Amino acid sequence: MSTLPQQTAAIPLLASSAWLARHLHDPHISVIAILSRKPGDGGPTVAIEGAHAFHWKELLWDERQRQFVGADTLRRRLASAGVGPQQHLVLYGDHSQFAFYARWVLLRAGIANVSVLDGGLRGWLADALPTQALAAVHAALPAAGGDLQQPARATADIRIGRDQLLQRLGDDSLQILDIRSQEEYDGQRVGPDGGNHGAERAGHIPGARLFPFASLLDEHSRLRPVEELRALASAAGLDAQRETAVYCRLSHRSTLAFFVLTELLGFGNVRVYDGSWTEWGSLVGAPIAA
Repeated sequence: MSTLPQQTAAIPLLASSAWLARHLHDPHISVIAILSRKPGDGGPTVAIEGAHAFHWKELLWDERQRQFVGADTLRRRLASAGVGPQQHLVLYGDHSQFAFYARWVLLRAGIANVSVLDGGLRGWLADALPTQALAAVHAALPAAGGDLQQPARATADIRIGRDQLLQRLGDDSLQILDIRSQEEYDGQRVGPDGGNHGAERAGHIPGARLFPFASLLDEHSRLRPVEELRALASAAGLDAQRETAVYCRLSHRSTLAFFVLTELLGFGNVRVYDGSWTEWGSLVGAPIAA
């Protein structure tokens, strides 16, 4: 049984562009852009009409360590953009996976009033829906004192760490899924776009199955129909009854797969290894397959 917080029934967990266009001016909804890059660094220069924009790290990470902030800081940072605690968040990414990553972090903190726009900005633009110039990106606020803490009990088990994975290698009760491309999995490169930065070595975690991120999306970055996703999972030999760990390079793509597995395909025990290949590929003594 899933331990995730329950979603408000009236608002879809995965919002279509058409649904959001109809509710764009609903005062109970706040649209949040999760940017992979800021406009001056090659990021988008347009936003969905009325959206509040955050760079992913500046919303979700502590500014002094590679760790997530807790609910207090997340709410303070959202409040700095005028987003109240009772508003329902509809997240979208300039690349779809960044919104799913933000949703996963918010869930870990116990913030459940969150949906994701299917297709993100790319899907919205494909439908020629209203945009505005992206004038400002909200700056990060310092983490609240004592905010780095264990997440809410209901969501504590959706993250797995490197030490836990090391201890479970070879354990048949755990299936490990690599959400990267075939080239990354085979060790031909480290990064998703031909780059070789981000880890000292290339390859994959021993025993991991390939379940590529790109296969889950259509040409507009929307999730494929559930029947197609189920067929992909079956072809990859995945078992919904087994405990599952997912990883990619920085965990953005793996959190999209987390959504697919838990919310659409009925997997009951899925955890994200958020250190992903950036961490594993540089760990001294960690085994690698290629």
